[in-house]
Amino acid sequence: MSDAPRTTRRLEEALQGLVKQVVAAVPANAANVAHRYFELVAPEDMVGREVRDLSAMINAHMSVAQSRPADTVKVHAVAPTLENDGWASAHTVVQIVTDDMAFLVDSVTAELSRQGRGIHLVIHPIFAVKRDAQGALIEVLDQETTQEIPAGYIAESWMSIEIDRETDDEDLRDIESHLLSVLGDVRAAVNDWSAMCERAGELAAALPISATTYSQEEIADAVAFLKWITESHFTFTGYAEYTFNSAGLANPVSGTGLGILRSASQEDSVAMVARAHAGASHGPLLLVTKGNSRSTIHRPSYVDYISIAKTDAKGNVVGEYRFLGLYTSAAYTQSVFTIPVVARKAETVMSAFALDSDSHSGKDLIQFLETYPRDQLFQIEAPELEEIARGVLQLQERRQVRVFASTEALDRFASVMVYFPRDRYTTEVRVRMEDILIDRYGAESVDFKAWLTESVLARLSFDVRMPAGVTVPQIDLDELEIALADATRFWEDDFADAVVDQLGEENASRIQRKWSTSFPESFKEHVPAEHAVAHVTRLEALEFALENAISVALSESHDAEEGARRFTIYRLGKPITLSAILPMLHDMGIEVIDERAFDIRRAGAAPAYVYDFGIGFDVDAVPALDSLAERFCESFMASWNGEVESDGFNALVVHAGLTARNVAIIRAYAAYLRQAGTPFSQGYLQQVLLANVGLVQMLLQLFRARFDPQFTDDRAAVQASLVESINKSLDAVKSLDHDRILRSSIALVRATIRTNVFQCNADGTYKSVMSFKIASREVPELPLPVPMFEIWVCSPRVEGIHLRFDMVARGGLRWSDRFEDFRTEILGLVKAQMVKNTVIVPSGAKGGFVVKQSPDPSDREAWLAEGISCYQMFI
Repeated sequence: MSDAPRTTRRLEEALQGLVKQVVAAVPANAANVAHRYFELVAPEDMVGREVRDLSAMINAHMSVAQSRPADTVKVHAVAPTLENDGWASAHTVVQIVTDDMAFLVDSVTAELSRQGRGIHLVIHPIFAVKRDAQGALIEVLDQETTQEIPAGYIAESWMSIEIDRETDDEDLRDIESHLLSVLGDVRAAVNDWSAMCERAGELAAALPISATTYSQEEIADAVAFLKWITESHFTFTGYAEYTFNSAGLANPVSGTGLGILRSASQEDSVAMVARAHAGASHGPLLLVTKGNSRSTIHRPSYVDYISIAKTDAKGNVVGEYRFLGLYTSAAYTQSVFTIPVVARKAETVMSAFALDSDSHSGKDLIQFLETYPRDQLFQIEAPELEEIARGVLQLQERRQVRVFASTEALDRFASVMVYFPRDRYTTEVRVRMEDILIDRYGAESVDFKAWLTESVLARLSFDVRMPAGVTVPQIDLDELEIALADATRFWEDDFADAVVDQLGEENASRIQRKWSTSFPESFKEHVPAEHAVAHVTRLEALEFALENAISVALSESHDAEEGARRFTIYRLGKPITLSAILPMLHDMGIEVIDERAFDIRRAGAAPAYVYDFGIGFDVDAVPALDSLAERFCESFMASWNGEVESDGFNALVVHAGLTARNVAIIRAYAAYLRQAGTPFSQGYLQQVLLANVGLVQMLLQLFRARFDPQFTDDRAAVQASLVESINKSLDAVKSLDHDRILRSSIALVRATIRTNVFQCNADGTYKSVMSFKIASREVPELPLPVPMFEIWVCSPRVEGIHLRFDMVARGGLRWSDRFEDFRTEILGLVKAQMVKNTVIVPSGAKGGFVVKQSPDPSDREAWLAEGISCYQMFI
């Protein structure tokens, strides 16, 4: 035996035990109520609740039921608390006592749902009750719901419904008043049902005599239809007779109203409209359509409206006999060929096609008619139905989108039927279609019905309702069909088209097989399909790169809130942590506004990772914007690969229009100034250079004019012009500190007499280790003694200096551990050497270097290997 039956049995036993405790806890006059109160409730909804709360709920319901005069309803809504009510509930409890009748529970729950109140529990026992003439409660019998009610007793429905908690007293009273109105409608409809049914029969009998101006076919259809609705095919909720005045307005005939149309005042709440042919000399005998309001009885569908023309002696339409209600389930399941009026339309369509009912196409046509939305079938005319049928049959199970539309006789709403591939049916697609229909028609609301079978096509039928007083506009169905077809498209469809457009058909099938089902929903939500192709191309290229390599791209942002640009990193294999990326982006002087990480899993392949960052900066203040993407990506990759250092100097790429190589030159000179004893920190040097990007650009132009072998202009003339411009710009610098730093930097460039900055490796890439030969005595503010020359070496792995005090000098090299001031250390060693060896070599020379990325000294071999490698680079 499975666990499910045992669990169910245990729950039922637990509920029985709980009921016994509740029966013992309530007063004697409520014991019979408590015994049957939870009879129709699922055990899992009750087990676990407090006996105190359940017994108090029953006591409260007994209090509501104490007095109920005949033909009235008692409704009480409360949000119980222990302090005020002696019992507690997480929800508001609505308790109702009324005569038992049809449609009670459906109508009450529909009204609560209409108010947007979530329903958590419905308790609805039926009790045999005795009351006195004034409605005071005398006795409640303890008997099965199915037992016959004894003489002298009445059947009452006691409903207790838990809804979302509402504590505002005004809202609680509003709940009560609306439910009283709904239950009043139910009582009126139920009490008058027989009279309304009888009235339909009387009209059917009278039509052949009174409607002589109509054709025998019209009369026969109307008579048959009236008889049909009395045969359990229609739930009558209202009837009244109306006359049309000269303005075409319908006035109810006094004393004719039944059900919800008993009084003229209720006509406003029903909000019906008169026939379009009111006051006209001719008009259809039978008009079948939908009302303007939803039914308050049974189910919240729009009420069905059946109108029989009322004519004068000359055959002019002077009024109508109006029936309101809802078709029963039998009306929706019965064959269309057996329903009056509808059958004639169906047979007309079958005749127009002249198909054998046993043929393939004949069977398809019959299925179309049988499954056509039944509410629309009552309203549509045969020629229009035939046209739609022809279009549907021509679909022939092909994966396409087709739209068919018709307008209701009174021009208040349109019926739109959409066929589209079944695998595209989702709630999202349906909502998209509703939005399109509301927009194109200017509609107030849209209702839908879905039809799904084994066919490759799904069908959605929409009732597009116009605002009051607005008629259905003329719609270009071809344009509407294109818009609705677009609504059925998924991201994957757009991606498939984009792949073909951008990569060609030859590559499209391979890319589709490999990638189309791999993208997570978050990716599809944020990345347009046409942009995804670029992401895939980047990831594809990484398959031929070194393990754990990355690729980067900088692109324009299409949303100002997402930053000025989007910076994207791609990787296959291992993910990247944000802590490894964000500091590097921060060093580039930009603000990271948002970050999206996408994990793309492909079957049988390494996972792919896409990290997409929104970055912010003042676009108008950025020089060389056209080349920013290339320079930014180059600089980030160089930092990532360790080819350049990641520090605040990299902000010059964005804010000064520099390349990573340019920044490396600036970084090298700044590092020299630090070793030469400048009192300013590296952070302050970066700040000053970023504040004076024009001078930084001229400094680099001067450097290029002095040393770039590709420079073809007159070096001396260009340098002289640049120095003049630089001096003018320096005069405009307000801060003394800024002036001092910038003048030192310019002097340092002018003191440089040789460099390897423009030399390349065999593969054409620049050398990572930069060296500068400096005429030291041309550099201001150097500490004494000042060498004749020095060679400054700078790279991400090693920094070093070699000091020489004469054309002929000698000395050794030192592996220093003084990162901040190793030049000072080397200078001191030179002084000592010159004192010791003054007789042998009057002028000395000395060099030293530091290892910038040294392994932990505890790993002796790795530590020594890095030192030797850096020594070799320094040499």
